[in-house]
Amino acid sequence: MAPPAARGQTEFPGGSARCIPGAFGTPRPVELSSPGPHPWQHAPTGEAGSGPHPGSTDEPVPAKRKQPATRKPRPRAWRVYLLRCRDGSLYGGCTNDLTRRVAAHAAGKGARYTRSRLPVALVWSARAKDRGAALRREAALKRLTRAEKLALVGRGRPRR
Repeated sequence: MAPPAARGQTEFPGGSARCIPGAFGTPRPVELSSPGPHPWQHAPTGEAGSGPHPGSTDEPVPAKRKQPATRKPRPRAWRVYLLRCRDGSLYGGCTNDLTRRVAAHAAGKGARYTRSRLPVALVWSARAKDRGAALRREAALKRLTRAEKLALVGRGRPRR
């Protein structure tokens, strides 16, 4: 560590403060650290009301009881679906809440493609193992030709 003078600081005789050049080169004393508790900490005295809150003491607070475990909602299964639009075109997508997603499409709040082709109707859906499998299946579905998609719709909904 370089001596204080090398860094442009001057140490005062008491050693508790250093002089850092201020504006216009005028040295001003700066206190480096102040001993004692943090401003909102209190010194323990053992008297009631001496703590940070009225009526508090320095006695340990009993541990809170554990709350009963709440059940998390069961995640819904991922699904891949095909919608038939007003103009006869087919739109494919995937979701983990098929009812909500089809309602969003029907309300014009779904994909931009289906907004201008309302009304839409669900014509095919299949369950997927997880999100990744659903996205892969959707990508494969979108690579199919229209004839292949219509053949898939003609076979009905697969049971998985």
